Amino acid sequence: MFALSGCGRKSMDYMIENEANITGIVGDTNDNSILIENENGEYWVSLEIENKDNMAGFSIGDEVIVYFDGDIAESYPM
Repeated sequence: MFALSGCGRKSMDYMIENEANITGIVGDTNDNSILIENENGEYWVSLEIENKDNMAGFSIGDEVIVYFDGDIAESYPM
């Protein structure tokens, strides 16, 4: 499992219960972001986060859950 958050230093329990999230499969990676895919589309997710202690290693094909502040850029992929 992989968790990203731009929400400051909140605990994982708090994020799981209260923050918006996207679940998907890692489709691509680069040094600064990952592309996740699910039934609703594709999402580029920045790896520049404040809460890096909640980030685990991942590989293409892994299922990830991304916790975020609810804002998504209006671009494609999101």
